[in-house]
Amino acid sequence: MNTQNENRICQNCKTEFIIDLDDFDFYKKVDVPPPTFCPTCRAQRRLSFLNERTLYKRTCDMTGEFIVSLFPQDSEVPVYSPKAWWSDNWDAMDYGMDYDFSRSFFEQFGELLRKVPQFALQNQYTTMIRTEYVNMGTYNKDCYLVFNTSYCEESSYTTFSLRLKKCLDIYYGNQSELCYECQNINNCHNVRYSRNCEGCVNVFFSRNMFGCNDCFGCFGLRKKSYYIFNQSFTREAYFEEIKKYNIASYTSVEQIKKEFDNFVLNFSNRFYEGVRNVQVTGNYIYNSKNTRDSF
Repeated sequence: MNTQNENRICQNCKTEFIIDLDDFDFYKKVDVPPPTFCPTCRAQRRLSFLNERTLYKRTCDMTGEFIVSLFPQDSEVPVYSPKAWWSDNWDAMDYGMDYDFSRSFFEQFGELLRKVPQFALQNQYTTMIRTEYVNMGTYNKDCYLVFNTSYCEESSYTTFSLRLKKCLDIYYGNQSELCYECQNINNCHNVRYSRNCEGCVNVFFSRNMFGCNDCFGCFGLRKKSYYIFNQSFTREAYFEEIKKYNIASYTSVEQIKKEFDNFVLNFSNRFYEGVRNVQVTGNYIYNSKNTRDSF
């Protein structure tokens, strides 16, 4: 019985990792041996099957039509278009095999996986409206090249997003509209070039903002209006001042980004992003308890 934490060497990457006493208790409870791979290598192995955004042009093995797929043309598995895969024109039971107890389970399971048709894109095709080029999504309408995205409309190039409307280039967004090139936004409207914002309206080039409107180049503000680089302005002066920043110009936008990146160096940053948590480690964690090394 283990009575303390142990340091081990990963059999894959040869780096040292720690197995906590609590982990040993868990392994004993579920009757499995302690891991020989470090957490990072275990995560890589678990996700090795995942293909989110590398897409190929190929033909559907049922209809012969050209499709976009997770699998290349020379893949060893049969691939059906989303429409064909979700249709009633084939039955997965037709590919059933007898189990041979004298052979390895995983060997036989691999044979089954290579026989049964795979869907070209992982999405619920029957819930999509005019949204052909989407992977890992449900209930999207008029969207293009969105990934891990659901219940969105008229949006493109989003990842890990939910209930967006008319948004572009969003990573991790929720309940937002008319936003562009943002990361981790929630319940926002017309927010651009910003990160970690919640309940914000007309906010540009900003970070870690909550309940703010009409702010430009700001950091860490709460329920503020008409601020530029954390300096307060009257409403009239604010709109007059931001005319100096030509955000319609690519060159100007890149210059503002550099100016803002230098500006935020004057502030302290939180050690992680998240709220309403108890006993957690990692980043971007919300409403969680007793969660470790999660993201």
